[in-house]
Amino acid sequence: MEQTEAFTPAASYLAFWAAFVPSFGAMARTKLHEQARRCIERLITDRALKPGSQLPTETNLASELYVSRTTIRNALKVLEQEGKIERTPGRGTIVRKPHVG
Repeated sequence: MEQTEAFTPAASYLAFWAAFVPSFGAMARTKLHEQARRCIERLITDRALKPGSQLPTETNLASELYVSRTTIRNALKVLEQEGKIERTPGRGTIVRKPHVG
């Protein structure tokens, strides 16, 4: 029996994606909290949440988006810095009025 290269699932997986997506090696990585931030923004628009509407809790967002609460906290921190939400301990997270200008 002839000895062939050892089969490894990881090598096979990478070979598949390298063939499937030519720019796979050059693709930029997006941080998980950034993906979560986009999902939360989409959640706000899809559910048509108006300024003053309350967002789900960190725990509920984490389970809905299948990420950790730490990831959600980081995403919410960025959204707060952008002025899109307001976080108040004990009160929750609310949608802010869009800032124009």
